[in-house]
Amino acid sequence: MSVWRVIWRSLAVLLLALIAAVIAWAIRKDIARNYADAEIKRRGIPARYQITEIGLSRQRLEKISLGDPANPDLTADWAEVITATGFWGVSVKMVRAGGVRLKGRLVGGRATFGVIDKLLPPPSDEPFALPDFRVELSDARIRLDTPYGLVGARFDGGGNIATSLKGKLAAIMPEAVLDPKCRANGLSVYLDVSTASRRISAKGPVRAGGVNCAGVDVAFPQAQIDLVTDERFARIDSDIAAETKVVRTSGTSLRAARANGRLTYADGAFKGDGNASATGLSPDAKLIERVAGLARRADGTPLAPLGDSLVRAILGLKSGSNAQGRFSVEGTAKAGAIMLDGVAAQSASGAVFRFARQSSAKIIWPKGRYTIDGGVTLAGGGFPATAVRFDKGRGLSGVATIAPLSAGGTRLAMTPVRFSFANGAASIATTALYDGPLGGGQVRGLLLPVSVRGGALVGDCLNVGLNSYSIANLALAPIKTNVCLRGGQATAGPMTIAARLGGSPLSLAFKSARYGTGTGAFAADGLAVRLGDAKRLTVLDIAAIDGIYKNGVANGRFSGAAGQIGNVPLLLSEIGGDWAFAKQVLTVKGGLRVADAAKSPRYLPLVSNDVALRLADNKITATGTLTEPFTKTAISNVTITHDLTRSTGKAILDVPGLTFGQALQPERLTSITLGVIANVQGALTGRGEIDWTENGVTSTGGFRTDNLDFAAAFGPVTGLKGEITLLDLLGLTTPAGQSVTIGSINPGIAVIDGTIRYRLLPDLKLEIEGGRWPFAGGELILVPSILDLNQAAERRLTFRVQGLDAALFVQQMAFDNIAVTGKFDGLLPMVFDQTGGRVEGGSLTVRKGGGTLSYVGDVTNAELGRFSKLAFDALKSIRYKRLTLELNGALDGEMVTVVRFNGVNQLPLAQTKNFFLKQFNEIPFLFNITIKAPFRGLFSMVRSFNDPSVFIPRGLQALPPPPPPKPPVQTKESETVR
Repeated sequence: MSVWRVIWRSLAVLLLALIAAVIAWAIRKDIARNYADAEIKRRGIPARYQITEIGLSRQRLEKISLGDPANPDLTADWAEVITATGFWGVSVKMVRAGGVRLKGRLVGGRATFGVIDKLLPPPSDEPFALPDFRVELSDARIRLDTPYGLVGARFDGGGNIATSLKGKLAAIMPEAVLDPKCRANGLSVYLDVSTASRRISAKGPVRAGGVNCAGVDVAFPQAQIDLVTDERFARIDSDIAAETKVVRTSGTSLRAARANGRLTYADGAFKGDGNASATGLSPDAKLIERVAGLARRADGTPLAPLGDSLVRAILGLKSGSNAQGRFSVEGTAKAGAIMLDGVAAQSASGAVFRFARQSSAKIIWPKGRYTIDGGVTLAGGGFPATAVRFDKGRGLSGVATIAPLSAGGTRLAMTPVRFSFANGAASIATTALYDGPLGGGQVRGLLLPVSVRGGALVGDCLNVGLNSYSIANLALAPIKTNVCLRGGQATAGPMTIAARLGGSPLSLAFKSARYGTGTGAFAADGLAVRLGDAKRLTVLDIAAIDGIYKNGVANGRFSGAAGQIGNVPLLLSEIGGDWAFAKQVLTVKGGLRVADAAKSPRYLPLVSNDVALRLADNKITATGTLTEPFTKTAISNVTITHDLTRSTGKAILDVPGLTFGQALQPERLTSITLGVIANVQGALTGRGEIDWTENGVTSTGGFRTDNLDFAAAFGPVTGLKGEITLLDLLGLTTPAGQSVTIGSINPGIAVIDGTIRYRLLPDLKLEIEGGRWPFAGGELILVPSILDLNQAAERRLTFRVQGLDAALFVQQMAFDNIAVTGKFDGLLPMVFDQTGGRVEGGSLTVRKGGGTLSYVGDVTNAELGRFSKLAFDALKSIRYKRLTLELNGALDGEMVTVVRFNGVNQLPLAQTKNFFLKQFNEIPFLFNITIKAPFRGLFSMVRSFNDPSVFIPRGLQALPPPPPPKPPVQTKESETVR
């Protein structure tokens, strides 16, 4: 083919094309509408629009609506497409639009826009690329529904999408729910957007009204971002400068926080790092009060000063703190973690908290778990210096080293504390060493292992110990024991504690002890107290004691106590009552029983129901009233003082007026008087003192009576008066020269106005120094002797009769029919024992010179016999030279009295015609008379001798009739000697 033909054909084709173009241009609107309608119809897209302009390079549509007319997927006020025609066809150079509104949804990680998806190229495996054409958009908006919440955006700007786009993008998200535990509200983004070399840049603020994730509550956070991404959004790099006004998390809040750093997003994951700071950081008020409340649980316990110190330190955190540190973050939209390191916080109270070098913390969301690697420190502001080292990779577990806490004389030191926190339960293990007040005293080196898991102690029993404990003047030696904890109660088994009280050794032992850790109630059984050395040991055994300790005050009851104070020979028993301990003062109110400690008790037990004891400043004072247990008679008021520092004390027994009578007799108080005196009437007053020191016990006393009557084995005693001074009150000993006066003693013969001097010796011995009574013109003298006052002992008294005037004696005894003269001397030995009193070998003998005896009573019996008549006639007037009375027998039974005397009758015998009887004038007589009668009735019997014919014949009944030549002058009971 020739060249011309080719050119011609080409021109013909071009001409035809031009003709077609001219024809098309003439009918361009119809072509455009028919083509658009056909294409839209082919794709099945409901559409409404108006073509307002069709040109070779520009097409304009208005009132565009695609999709459901009631809820279109896309609307636009207008749209223009600028095209270019080239050798290879028509290409789009620019798209311009205004008032665009696009709706879409995010499903399965992909965006869908309803019917608009039909206009988009089919999915392909080729990477996404930015369109290479220009756009100019005015007020273009998109609504995107996502699983996380609704997103609304607007874009204004233009330029080549791939290389030179510039515009402003605004987006809002009213509420974002990334996870049920992570929410945000009021999210907004205002960005300047640009592209270059198919890379997208955005810069501007991102804000939110509030964010709450995993318990972290952030108010008004905002960030200034400056990001760059590729056209596929596979990687996003951004510089961020963020701040927030208020943050609250886990009971902590801050006034403001700032952070700056870099964030990278790639393949659905993000990570970043930077620096952060916070001001006004403080624990929440509720948290502070909750933690302070835990510290306040120490109120009323020995740890109260430490608790108060910690409360002040915790409350000091309310003043706020400033903090700074470095952070890094990584994760996805559903889960992630924030790592912190280089954290340091300074409180206005002076507290400083910081991470140790190469230490970090991780907060993982949405589970809200915390892990810390490395360690942290805390010091200042009232907090003890604390260093915590966490176990790597084991969550919140590690070891805390805490400096000793000191406050108000209280000190608590702990060995490194092993702790862990997992699954909502905490566990700690340490050994605490406590110095400070305890139960009103001071303890040093109280060692207590502590192991707690989930709020409960691990193991039932602990080995505890202490170096020393002192209260008042009591000091305990080191102790180690086993304490078991069950059901809120601490128990200890049998235990013996060595101690010192003042300068004296002390031993405390108990069978078992219990303490309620929650209630403060405690009890002990079988408590045994031993005070002093073996030579002056004070003993106290308490069967049971209980009480409750609360707010520094302890009180309770005790029972079944018994003991003895040092060498004081008194046994205390049946002790019981109430006790209280507050402000280092012990008070006891109750009762006790007091008994003599001697093998042969000198006193019978007394009781007191009003004992009041007080222990303060190392001194014991006690008062009470001792009463006789059966009659309830008050015997003595008692006041006791004891100085623990010197181991000295005193007991004062005040007897204001002890009255003996029908209600009370001495044998209720002492067995010494049993069988000696009875039916005592009268009053006794006095005072006794018992003193004890380290060297021993002394006791003194003085008692007085002004009128005491009683019955004794030797007869009734009246008007006893005197005062006794005791050198040893408990031992019943006196100095020499004690004396009493006696109004009368009447063993059958009244003896009045006498005086007895005596002395009490150890071992219940009575030394009679002497006694005198005026008696019938002479004296009755009690011979010195020593009596054993033990109940079973035999007691001997000897009375000497000196210068008894027989005439006065007969006159005092009112013997009307007898007249006797002469002076008598003699002895009356008496023996007293459990069977009563008796006279053994008593005798009265007339002094040299003798005397006379005359019986002038009437003889009323008719027939006396010749010899009886002879005897009675002789008794009418006899001068005797020797007269002896021999007495033997019981004072309260039969007394045998032998009367022996001799003499001559001084008057002629009665007139008689009998020559034989007349021969007996002026002849000597010898009388032997034996009288058997009760001693106390003997003299009354003699006083009734108005008619002795009843008695003398009894003495003569055994006489045989006289023989005619020389009748005998002797019978069984009487003898006459010529």
